[in-house]
Amino acid sequence: MNRLSDKVAIITGAARGMGKEEAKLFAKEGAKVVVADIIENEAIEVAKEIAENGGEAMACKLDVSNAKNWERMVEEISNKWGKIDILVNNAGILSLAGVEEATEEQWAVSYTHIRAHETVLDLVCRLLLEKKKKQH
Repeated sequence: MNRLSDKVAIITGAARGMGKEEAKLFAKEGAKVVVADIIENEAIEVAKEIAENGGEAMACKLDVSNAKNWERMVEEISNKWGKIDILVNNAGILSLAGVEEATEEQWAVSYTHIRAHETVLDLVCRLLLEKKKKQH
């Protein structure tokens, strides 16, 4: 298959659930996978599982709402693989409260995640655009 051969993919929320399955799938398709999650020990286990199955992965502890975490992770990726090709911004916290029932705390969590997505898009998209400019 190897449709993602030589690509570097960041997958947030990759320690569990959908993110974990995405990480394993991307690795199976040949990507070098960054297993990024706030649950570091589980991210390490996913990266090990990928390696045991012939893939290449690194685990990174990441709080998606923390810009410094993103900067550190991007630097680690750049040092290891020199590029980022794919971002799967999967991490998040699900609240099942409706608009009328949502508490102030639930709204604050939602806002934090919106801001986190803005931060990562700014940081990673700038890198991807720089890469694209160099290719042309």
